[in-house]
Amino acid sequence: LGFALDLPTLGPIQGELQLREPRLSVRLWAERIETAARLEDQFTPMRHRLAACGVLLDQLSCQVGVPQSSGRSSALLLKATA
Repeated sequence: LGFALDLPTLGPIQGELQLREPRLSVRLWAERIETAARLEDQFTPMRHRLAACGVLLDQLSCQVGVPQSSGRSSALLLKATA
């Protein structure tokens, strides 16, 4: 699942979730350095909450910038603006 958000306080964020139950991989990209830091501050609580639900995180990362095109065709399934 790919998604893009553009929130006034955080700026543009893009993400990719891959679920192969019970494993989850989460990759995030934030255009602002401070947004990436704020998201990373929530990684430990997020790991604990997901583990409590039986979900194991294989990957949880946040990079500054925008994702590079992988060459595969993909569809944006969720776009939210606030």
